[in-house]
This record gives sequence, structure tokens and C-alpha cells, in this order.
Amino acid sequence: MLSIGVMADIHYGNSILDMKKLEKILVYLNHSCDYIVLLGDITNSGSIEEMMNIEIMLTNIVRKAKIVPIIGNHDCYKKNRISKPDDSNFVRTFIDDIDALGGDRYLLNYTFTNGEKRIMCLDFNSRPRLNGPRADIDEDQLEWIDKILKKDNLRTYIFAHTPLHNPFERGWQSEVLPRLPTLGLADFTLKEYNRVCDVLKPHSKKITFWMAGHGHVDKEKHDKNAGIEVIELASFFKQDKYKIIVL
Repeated sequence: MLSIGVMADIHYGNSILDMKKLEKILVYLNHSCDYIVLLGDITNSGSIEEMMNIEIMLTNIVRKAKIVPIIGNHDCYKKNRISKPDDSNFVRTFIDDIDALGGDRYLLNYTFTNGEKRIMCLDFNSRPRLNGPRADIDEDQLEWIDKILKKDNLRTYIFAHTPLHNPFERGWQSEVLPRLPTLGLADFTLKEYNRVCDVLKPHSKKITFWMAGHGHVDKEKHDKNAGIEVIELASFFKQDKYKIIVL
């Protein structure tokens, strides 16, 4: 049995983040879980100061569980949304944690196994200037995902910052766009969404879920195009949300 604590959108550095509550929850998860997955937007601005400070907090508190860091769009901003996205501060801070998990890695996408279970962590953050929160994919990344999933029949759990959903479907990202479709402005375009679904669908029987943050809302549905369950977790910095999953 595997226990995984999951937190999304901590936004360390944001003035509304309750630091005492963050510390309390990290202490609890450290003693309760084998892994703690951070679903991106770990920091608010991606600055090296924010990265270093939360790394110090994690190092001091999380000693039993293993940290599983996933990069979010805010972790690429560097200072603000109009700066050219730059993931170097995230890499400098968390690459040792990623490599310590001992899995396969394609850039900031990586996967590792525990017994008969595979954890797959994916990076769909856009790096071009001014794209902001929009997702992005490339064919090499999709080929890597397909190659990993073809290896065996291990039960697979996908974690990413960006939720997988049709951008013309209502109800996602509802904090920003109440009851409206996102139109790919804060997630995948229709073409990208369909391409990811094409890769996942042949492996859907071995994929338990795709879990993400990004939209700051709780939502869960079965995506028929990918053939998998998609779960979005509300943010920690605004809603104090976290999950413990027992696999």
C-alpha cells in the first residue's frame, strides 16, 4: 500500500498564503505519506528567493516522505507574467529531488515506479514569451510518454500541473472563467488536447487517473476521449486544499 499526499498551487511568496497552516500540513503529510506530490505553482513568481525559501522549509520539515516536485507556469515566470518564461530556478532547486527518485526522465517530465505502481509527472508549461498559463506540448514529449506506457502493464498514475480537458467544455478553470469554456487560453488548445488523448487512449486501461491543479477548483470527471479519470485539485494558497491518496 502506497500513501501519497498531494498539494496544488501553494504559490509560496503570495501574501495571502497562510505559512503556519502550510507548515502544519507539511508536518502532517510527512508523517502520514510515502510521497508528497507538489502539483506545480509551488512558488508565486519563480524567483530564486522563493525557490530557496520553500526548499529550506521542505528540507527542514519533510524528512520521512519523498518530495515529488512538478513545475507550474508560475514557477517559470521568474518575476511576473510578462517576463520571458525561465525554468532555471526550478531546475536549480528541485532537479536533485527529481533525480533522487531514480526514474526515467525527459527534460522536466519524469516517471518512477514503486512496486507494481508507476508515477508519471508531466510538464506541459509553455515557455514562449507572453503565452502565460497556456499549455504546450511537443512530439518528443509525447513519444517519450508513449514509450514509457508501452513498456509494461504497471498501474499508472499521472500527475501534472495542467488538467486534461477539452477547452470547449464548460466548467473548467471556473475561478477565472465562471461556467465558460477556457478556449485553450489557460490550458490545452483543442489540437493539443486531441493529440494528448490520442497518445493516452491506447493505454487507458492501465491509467488510473490524471491529477492536476492550475485552475484552483475541485473537479473530477471521466474524459471519454482519453478514456481516463481527470481530477483537478483546488489550490492550497487560497482554499487550503490537499489530498491523501492510498494506492
